[in-house]
Amino acid sequence: MRAKCPPEQLRTKSDLSIARPCIAAARIELYSIFMKRRPNALEAPHTAHPEVRGCLDGAYAALLLVLACGATGCGFLGYEPRPADTETMIAPAGPETPSDQAPETSELPSTPLPEVDEAPPPPVNGCTFFPNPVFCEAFDDPDAVNRRAVGANIGISMVVNTREPGHRNNALGIASNAPSGGIDSAQFFFDLDTSRVENLLYMRFWYRRSVDTSVPDILVLAQLNPAEGTGGKFVSIDYSDNFGFGLLLDNGDRAEYAQSGTPEVNNLTPGAWTCVQVELDFADSGQARVWRNGSLVIDISGEDEALPHTELPAPIETLGAGAWMRGATDPFALGLDELIVSTEPIPCEP
Repeated sequence: MRAKCPPEQLRTKSDLSIARPCIAAARIELYSIFMKRRPNALEAPHTAHPEVRGCLDGAYAALLLVLACGATGCGFLGYEPRPADTETMIAPAGPETPSDQAPETSELPSTPLPEVDEAPPPPVNGCTFFPNPVFCEAFDDPDAVNRRAVGANIGISMVVNTREPGHRNNALGIASNAPSGGIDSAQFFFDLDTSRVENLLYMRFWYRRSVDTSVPDILVLAQLNPAEGTGGKFVSIDYSDNFGFGLLLDNGDRAEYAQSGTPEVNNLTPGAWTCVQVELDFADSGQARVWRNGSLVIDISGEDEALPHTELPAPIETLGAGAWMRGATDPFALGLDELIVSTEPIPCEP
């Protein structure tokens, strides 16, 4: 490019004016060429001016560089950037790709589609674990109590919630904000077909009391009742903060009552669900046992004398469950879940 124009004349930006004669000569030469190529050109064959022929070759190259790179894209004509100007340099182009070879393209990494969480399975009804019970109510259906109960005893101060969060799903909630200090009851009664029962009957349920609920006197959790007019309560399971769990066997003529004792251990843990299991033996001597969370807390037998429940003059007719609270003066909240009666032992968890 600088073969005809001396390098010292194009070294810096400030000396660019020295190259102007070459640029001017290029303009004259190009103008002459364009005029020569016009169809009606009258001029004689063009001959370059002898004074500017020395710069034409360099001017052609310089002008072509300007046309190719733009006015500023390649710097000034003949200007070689000094180290201070390297930040504005354009990165050198890579090797050319042969015309018969397609340029390599970098494929973008494939982005996996976001995983869609599957819908959670429907809640498992506790009764499905026991396909052939005598009775089972998991309270998952909010209308179950109203639909199945054949009777109820609900005090004026009691509030019943059929959508209480349960041990597994839903539960029956019972509460009172202003207990009477006497008897506050919210019991529901269900028909119980014991035609399949021979000697052994088992019952299991989950029970919960709130953290601030106290039971100063007695709380009946569940009971088995004889046919109406045949006597008093048959069997009841209760609890007290004073003596722990209790089991009452009563045929109307005679009663026997046993307590677990040590309520600091054998208790309804505040704020937690407690599993209660009961076994009744209807043999002549009979046996009755109660477990709390799998630990035996009451064990009585009728080796010397038949227990009252073995002398019942009529079969069991109803199952009562809920709360029968006596002596409470502070607000309380209770919960009942998965009430099951069966002719086989019922574990706390299936």
